Amino acid sequence: RDPHARQPLGFVIASVIYGMVFAALGGMVAARLARSRALLHAGSVAVILALGAGVSLVASPAADATWSQWAALALMAPSAWVGGYIATRVPRNAQSGD
Repeated sequence: RDPHARQPLGFVIASVIYGMVFAALGGMVAARLARSRALLHAGSVAVILALGAGVSLVASPAADATWSQWAALALMAPSAWVGGYIATRVPRNAQSGD
């Protein structure tokens, strides 16, 4: 299958959701590992994602499908920041099941 051709809608939706979940997890991990300014670190993950998508978008030939780059810019990069925000709202010593 040509990765630059149009993709079925189900594949696009699944890929975007997958990307958003793992971007959020990346933001959560960055926020948890940060000793201070957790949202800055989660935001850094978002910026790295956005930069990669932006460079890919600019470098893509006009005939190529660009849905993944737009999804990364509009949905996945913000998901990284949201993941960091969620991580700052959950106490570090939270015990599940107690």
